Amino acid sequence: MANEIQQEWVDKYCPTTLKDYVLEPEIKTYFKNMIKSKSMTSMTFAGVQGSGKSTLAKILCKEFDADMLFIKCATEGVIDTLRTKVEPFCNALSMEGKLKIVILDECDSASSTGTNNFQMALRTLIEAAQSDTRFLITCNTVAKIIPPVLSRCPVVKLEFGKKELLIHVKKILDAEKIKYDKASLKAFIEEGFKYYPDCRRIIKYLQMCSCSGTLVVKANAVISNSKDDLMKELVDKTATEANLLNVRQFYLKSKDALGDMVEAGSLLFNYVVDNEVVKDTKTILKLTDLLYQLNMVVDKEPTFFGMLVAIKEEIMKG
Repeated sequence: MANEIQQEWVDKYCPTTLKDYVLEPEIKTYFKNMIKSKSMTSMTFAGVQGSGKSTLAKILCKEFDADMLFIKCATEGVIDTLRTKVEPFCNALSMEGKLKIVILDECDSASSTGTNNFQMALRTLIEAAQSDTRFLITCNTVAKIIPPVLSRCPVVKLEFGKKELLIHVKKILDAEKIKYDKASLKAFIEEGFKYYPDCRRIIKYLQMCSCSGTLVVKANAVISNSKDDLMKELVDKTATEANLLNVRQFYLKSKDALGDMVEAGSLLFNYVVDNEVVKDTKTILKLTDLLYQLNMVVDKEPTFFGMLVAIKEEIMKG
């Protein structure tokens, strides 16, 4: 029982079949027909973080009973990985004649320039292995995948409506025997669906709102307000402190209140833009790029600090 209580709902209710996967009906039918005809092409799954791209890729591997190789391009997206892992997998013979599928997760973070050009080398490998191997690419930003790869792995944009997501949310609440009514469900939709279409984040928020056995959203509004106050104090210190290292020490001491760095980066971005602390288009684009990097890198704190440096630079210009 203890293990079940500790398990995150994101993992517990992660779909393992296409039937359970939250997706627009038309797109789901496309994949159903693909499975029924036993005909798969190489594809690129595009969508925001938390929309289930990697999950769908793994589901298709299961549905096709394929041999699978999973590559995390954020840490392994270099040409040496193609030589030592991907190419041997493609060249190996399947004893049972199974289809082979290579999942290149977050391929938009793989190298695409210079001598260590993962993406450019990938295009040749896709063609060479096409007789019995398919490539499923996932990415947040299609523009960061080079055209030669996209031409071999056409983009399928994964989308789902709020109606489908709400059905999934209610299934989880019912399965966990969480008490809720129309009012509490409406409050959750108004608050939690602000994160749409980041399904992963919404489910995490749902679990946080349900820890008492009853769906309660107001309790979490206190957390949100507290973090808003922290962002205001952080930006104020950034504006007034001559030495940004003092600002860094401040938020590191407030690390527990700051919480997840990715969420904190998003809150910081929204705060400075919504309150017109940052107005310059170039700075906004720079912050957007840093926010993307924040999602990708392992050590997130230096990138978060980089956002504060960019904000400080604009404040000084003003």
